[in-house]
Amino acid sequence: MLYVANLNGNSITEYDASAGGSQTPLRTIVGAATGLASPMGVGVDEFGNVYAGNYSASSVTVFGPLADGDSAPIRVLAGSNTDIFGPGGLAVDDAGTIFVSNASSWTMTSYAMAPTITGITVNTGATSGGTRIEVTGTGFSSGVTATVGGTLADVKVINSTRIQITTGAHAAGVADVVITTRGGTATLPGAFTFVTPVVTPVVKPVAVDPAELAPTGGNFSGFFALGGALLLSGVLLLMGRRRFHAIVGRRGSDG
Repeated sequence: MLYVANLNGNSITEYDASAGGSQTPLRTIVGAATGLASPMGVGVDEFGNVYAGNYSASSVTVFGPLADGDSAPIRVLAGSNTDIFGPGGLAVDDAGTIFVSNASSWTMTSYAMAPTITGITVNTGATSGGTRIEVTGTGFSSGVTATVGGTLADVKVINSTRIQITTGAHAAGVADVVITTRGGTATLPGAFTFVTPVVTPVVKPVAVDPAELAPTGGNFSGFFALGGALLLSGVLLLMGRRRFHAIVGRRGSDG
């Protein structure tokens, strides 16, 4: 896509990458809510967020990927601590770092936005790991890392406000979720709990050789299947000369 900062029109226009001639823009960000004030520089990150450097306001406004019309920015970089003075050129790298050339102060400044965490979709999982969690927040970018309870998690970046992480193995207990980017670290204390899975025993029918169960002095035909009935702990089966301790378990099936 092709993005143009219009200094006199206080707008950002977006065109197809192959646009030429008297082409109508696909989208135009313009209006009082946008905060655009003589924009001179424009940049786009890997997720399609649009960054505009506002010369008159000494600010950088950031818009979502599909922003159009009188859209409010999703965040604004401005203030005396920013050292932004009449920004001209602007660029954004894949890690989300913003680079600004300041026409009024003849300086170049760069900013790496610190991440935030607003929530997670799953708050419990097995100690063996493998639980997938979607984390929502801001400032996510390529190179982001995550830990749950101090154990490194696999990370898949969806966009700048959503990532998916997969937990590693960890002892049972409450754990912090920590997200780290070039701009800093965000922590959600005690947000996830590792639990030990409960294993339910399964009793299957066991076929027994009739010869093993033949009573003294008699014949026995057919078969005897353990697991076809509810067996109680400590029951002792006496079948001829053989003794069989019952298996503790649930009611099984004859099949």
